[in-house]
Amino acid sequence: MDEQGAKDYYMIAIWGTGSAGSRYKNIVESLGYTTKMLKRKPNGDSFDFDTLDLSDIEAAIICTPTSLHKEQAMHFLNNSIPVLCEKPIAHTYKDGRELIACASANDTKFKVAYNQRFYGAYKKFRDPQWGKPIYAESNWSELVSGWHPREDYRESYACRPDLGGGVPLTLSHDFDWWTGLFGDLTVLSVHHSTGDLDLDIPTSYDIVLDNVDSSVQVNMHLDYEGSERYYLVEYENGILKYNPLLATLTWNDEEVFLEHNTYSTERKQSFVNTFVNFIDDIGTPPYLTDWELGLTALEVADTVENWK
Repeated sequence: MDEQGAKDYYMIAIWGTGSAGSRYKNIVESLGYTTKMLKRKPNGDSFDFDTLDLSDIEAAIICTPTSLHKEQAMHFLNNSIPVLCEKPIAHTYKDGRELIACASANDTKFKVAYNQRFYGAYKKFRDPQWGKPIYAESNWSELVSGWHPREDYRESYACRPDLGGGVPLTLSHDFDWWTGLFGDLTVLSVHHSTGDLDLDIPTSYDIVLDNVDSSVQVNMHLDYEGSERYYLVEYENGILKYNPLLATLTWNDEEVFLEHNTYSTERKQSFVNTFVNFIDDIGTPPYLTDWELGLTALEVADTVENWK
């Protein structure tokens, strides 16, 4: 925005009218922008790109199932329209590389909506006062049947590999969390199992990662079955632990101040900050995930998804 508050972008296209698309519609309009909502045709066919009027669109947000990200995002990028894409950036690492190449060739801004980089605790984990990190672990256990009670979870994108669902891709926030903190990570081992959710996909993963210089090992657990979540890093001076659901951060069991004291307020504000950062292009990593870091997180998720 300029000094008078005039906006650089006026019309924001939002592709997808589900929970994520509706959330961004409310955020975008609350900040004074106009939205154009795009969705599939009633018969389920893909939107006809040739009939889409781009003349008044200044930026786009992709909030569709992961399998559709590449085609939809590339349409805007090929027309030099900046894109904010919901995570992960694409269905496969190969698709992600093609998408990044498209953004680079068109010299057009492309960001990935890993909103949890805006959590206050994430910034705390990067604070050098804790000393050198030695070890890290995380647990994201969340019952998938409770996400969208209005629909059969077995038919939701999160449980359908053909739409880009499955635990590693859907919960890829944690791969972005750790690659953002520790850089490129190598997958050392993956163990997965299928629980009692009447699904034909693995619903629980235990993953061991190692960073490039082998200075930090990360033990991760992801599943669709429970209700626990935390991030822990052991530094040379002590242990920092974050519980997003309780919005608590502790250093050696002593509470550390966080601006938002509930999960709902932290989460809501992180989506607002994601959009504002995309539009204003303010700040640098570790804030909004750029295409290179988005591709890094996807590479780890893709490796875990296809682990034999």
